[in-house]
Amino acid sequence: MQLALGALGGALAIRFNRPRRGGSRPGLGRGELRRWALFLVAAALIYVGFAIWNGAPEGWLGIELVGLAVYGGLALVGWLRWPLLVGAGWLAHGMWDLCLHPFGSPGFVPSWYPGVCIGFDTWVGMTLMWRTGTRRPRE
Repeated sequence: MQLALGALGGALAIRFNRPRRGGSRPGLGRGELRRWALFLVAAALIYVGFAIWNGAPEGWLGIELVGLAVYGGLALVGWLRWPLLVGAGWLAHGMWDLCLHPFGSPGFVPSWYPGVCIGFDTWVGMTLMWRTGTRRPRE
């Protein structure tokens, strides 16, 4: 159920983040790509926030900060040079959820959150990769 809710949220986010003019074209514009890159950084920041506010076990804040650096790097390089990396970053973030936070472990992440996030990240990542392909974004 959580995966389905996350995927639905991802589909709605993709739909409402598309530009109003020319929104039916499969390519990805620079503005839309920039927004998805920023949203990827925000997704990583959410886990940093959980670690700070929910009292993560020792060492976990550092792990989440490494994740923030990795996803921030993917977002930046994807936005500036290789747009496919933004979609790949979203898929990788879903794997982060699956591998590091299954069912909310180690306890500072709400138990429902990783499942929703995996569904969202997977839908968004696959859609962005499909729409981006190997082309540079349109101006």
